[in-house]
Amino acid sequence: MDMNETTIMKEMDRIKPQMMMNNIIILNPVNCDSGMDAKIDPEDIVAYFLLNLLQKIIIEIDADISNGNHYNQEDDHKLVLHFYHHYHMILASIFQSGFYPRLTRSATILLRQPTKPDLSINNEQFDLRIVNEIFLRISKFYPLLTISWLNFLYILNYDRLAKILSKCIQCSNNDSKSKLITMINRELLKRTSLILLCDYLSENLENVEFFSWFLINYLKDIIDNYCQEIPIKEFINAIHRKPISSGLLLQVISSKYDELFVNPNDDNDGPLMAQKILYCIERLHNRRNISLIMFLFERYICNDNLSLYYKCCKYAESIIVKRLNQLYDYNNHNSRKSTTTATKQSPLLFSLDDFNNLLKIVKHTSYNKLYFTLKMIRVRFYDV
Repeated sequence: MDMNETTIMKEMDRIKPQMMMNNIIILNPVNCDSGMDAKIDPEDIVAYFLLNLLQKIIIEIDADISNGNHYNQEDDHKLVLHFYHHYHMILASIFQSGFYPRLTRSATILLRQPTKPDLSINNEQFDLRIVNEIFLRISKFYPLLTISWLNFLYILNYDRLAKILSKCIQCSNNDSKSKLITMINRELLKRTSLILLCDYLSENLENVEFFSWFLINYLKDIIDNYCQEIPIKEFINAIHRKPISSGLLLQVISSKYDELFVNPNDDNDGPLMAQKILYCIERLHNRRNISLIMFLFERYICNDNLSLYYKCCKYAESIIVKRLNQLYDYNNHNSRKSTTTATKQSPLLFSLDDFNNLLKIVKHTSYNKLYFTLKMIRVRFYDV
């Protein structure tokens, strides 16, 4: 049987009058007038049916959990779970394949409707708010079901996805006294929600208010998972493509650095976190070079708590050297186009006193590369 979108929609158009006559499809009288029967697009009916069936399945699973059937893992409960997993894969395939654009568009519009839909099937209406609440409620028992739903919303580009993901992360953080298996499930949901949220924000950094809130509240989680999760790395890279967002990240890290660094329960956690912070800020936007250099001097080069951790501090040194060379090579490049004395007349990035202070800080330390870089720049640009 041919299952392309055009064939399916033609068949739905054919049987639509009979479905309405038998009250299988009922229009909402509040939102629709009597002349709209023929105006209902077939893709709207199919999309509504698919989402409504998903709602029926998840309500059944929620009812089993409320009745305690999930503890006994009865055959009927297993069957419903098995059916949901397969049904979700079918839906994801339909909406992600690109072969059903009309159906995908209708499903996306249906999810974004602030009011109740204009139709019902078998006297049942799809309610996204109820579905979201159920998935959030059952997440401690079946986190993979909730994750599959979040991914489904992501595929359909749901416009309020960020709020739902933040709820999932907050819900995980507020459940510290649960059993071990529940804690594992919560952590799984939290990690996945964090990844999806980073992936979402990578394309939506213009939402400055939510972006700032996310950084302030989940900075530690972002840094902790930076090395393990590629979407979080891509999120950080997206931040550093713009000077404003890049500077905001450095500002948040600087303001929360002490609480990130100090962990009384683990002596090794501080240096490890300091190393992860370096990975997150080493690609900071070039317009933030001076801020980055001063941050690294204050928090790494002059930090007695990190002085014993040679590798971490040397890595910070290499970042400073690289940024100093970028700054002054750029300054020198711009001045070459004018007279031979232009280098001395061009605006300097640090005052001579500030530069001498930087030299004093590293003079009697093991940061030899940084010390000689500073001396070379001082001789070349400050005529000393």
